[in-house]
Amino acid sequence: FGLIGDIYITVEGGPGVSQEARVAHTRGAAVVPLRRTGGASDGMFGFPPGALQEPPFATEGQWSLLASKTASVDESAAALVAIVQACANELAAASATIVRAPTPSRPALLGRVSQLSAPMPKPGAEKKAIHACSGAQEGEALTGGQQ
Repeated sequence: FGLIGDIYITVEGGPGVSQEARVAHTRGAAVVPLRRTGGASDGMFGFPPGALQEPPFATEGQWSLLASKTASVDESAAALVAIVQACANELAAASATIVRAPTPSRPALLGRVSQLSAPMPKPGAEKKAIHACSGAQEGEALTGGQQ
């Protein structure tokens, strides 16, 4: 599952949750751990340390509510929703800049591909969309190191 999503929410968990979070985080997906639940979501079992750091799409107050065991469940849940919504908004804004080729017309499907003049996506547009929620800077490898 760590290979298919853009945003992951973890709740508690063991080694399997940590493994999926590592895979997702390594490829640049946003991983939002509900730390107050403990286990993998609070850094155990090799959970990716980078996913435990406050991402750019969360406020300090929202991020701290995910870890607070004294905050109400409603407060933590509201913070989680706000964080995921902010990340989704950033992903949507980043993907809106990607130019997609139009669906091939009937002549193209019949083999007359030369009649099409479909624009190509802007170079690097997909990478910018992935980086929007990962917190990585442009030019930084998705694994967190420098390219």
